[in-house]
Amino acid sequence: MVKAVFIEKFSKFITWPNEEKIVEQDSPIVIFVLGKNPFGGILEKVFSKRLIKNKIVNVIYAKQIEEIPECQILFISKSMKKEIKTIMTFIKDKPILTIGDTHGFCEKGVHINMFIEGKNTRFEINNESAIAAGFSFSYHLLKMGKLVGLEIE
Repeated sequence: MVKAVFIEKFSKFITWPNEEKIVEQDSPIVIFVLGKNPFGGILEKVFSKRLIKNKIVNVIYAKQIEEIPECQILFISKSMKKEIKTIMTFIKDKPILTIGDTHGFCEKGVHINMFIEGKNTRFEINNESAIAAGFSFSYHLLKMGKLVGLEIE
């Protein structure tokens, strides 16, 4: 449940590169979960009562990279670890916020990665990757997260 709530909280501190278009459209915000579903039904439950950018939220699940629809948020599950470089290349020029919960994802270009530290859920941010994708993270979000850079290959 905590990770689902974090996703909603993150959105309050982020400006999308195409935010004006998102706000003006009648369509909902789409969260796409790629790979094995780590949430059960919790994501739908959380977003049945919460909005992102004052819009309803639809949650979609799939296991294949090619199935990534037009979405605003892409959650990449641990089961996709071997495909992370391919995924990031596939969405490179799209205004999609990427979130994960797997060690090393931020170093591969994922914008926000959640992890457990002791009994708490924490998160790291790859601000360099986010800026390159056109996102703007607030000072408060950057201050709360651990800043991580891209892995040099």
